[in-house]
Amino acid sequence: MKKIKLLSTALLCGSLLVGCSNDTEQGIATGSLSLGITDAPIDQATAVWVEFTGIELKPKDRQSIEIDFSTVKTINLLDLQGSNFALLLDQYSVAAGEYNWMRLKVNAEQGVYDSFIEFDGGAQHSLYVPSGSESGLKLNRAFTVSQ
Repeated sequence: MKKIKLLSTALLCGSLLVGCSNDTEQGIATGSLSLGITDAPIDQATAVWVEFTGIELKPKDRQSIEIDFSTVKTINLLDLQGSNFALLLDQYSVAAGEYNWMRLKVNAEQGVYDSFIEFDGGAQHSLYVPSGSESGLKLNRAFTVSQ
C-alpha cells in the first residue's frame, strides 16, 4: 500500500488575530483568536479529507493551552481553495500576548482512513503524519494575540 505523508507545508493556515477584552475577575487581559484553514490546488486529487481534533497553543512564558473540539472536524481541503476557508476556531477567548507556536491536532495514523486523499478514478490512500498523535502539525511561527 502506498503511504502518503501529510506535511504541514501542504496546509496553508491563516490565523486571524482580533478582538479585545479584559477579564477583570482574574486580572488577565484577553483577546480572541479565530483560526481558518485553506489549501492550495493539487493535481489529480478529487478530495483531501483531514480530521482535526483540536488545537494546542504555546504562550511565550506559560504552559501550553489545549483546545479539544467536542466533535471531530472532518474537512475536505480541496473545497478550501482560493478565498474559501473553514474556521477551526471562531473568536475563541485566550490570554492576550505573545505565543511561540500552535499545533493542529489531526487524526492521520498510518494505514487508517481517518484522514485520506482520493484520486481521479477512485483510488484512496491514507494520510500519515509521522508522530502525529504526539505532535500533530506543529506550526513553528510566533504570533501575537492583541488585547
